[in-house]
Amino acid sequence: MHRNSHGDRVLNAHVIEVLPQVGLAWVLAEDQHEWALSGNLPGLNLQVLQPGQQLRLTLRTQHGMELPTGCH
Repeated sequence: MHRNSHGDRVLNAHVIEVLPQVGLAWVLAEDQHEWALSGNLPGLNLQVLQPGQQLRLTLRTQHGMELPTGCH
């Protein structure tokens, strides 16, 4: 885990499941938090994403909650 230039947390994550029919991907981050990611998240392409694939998840804190803001 590290922070980018905006102060967002950037974590390694791996894909657990891809649900293109509902526009979601389920991932497990290195801090052991699970996230359901919307298909419209910047950098996420549900058409090519596969279970087991690694990605980098960017999280921004807003109003005391962390929200996914992108992945690569």
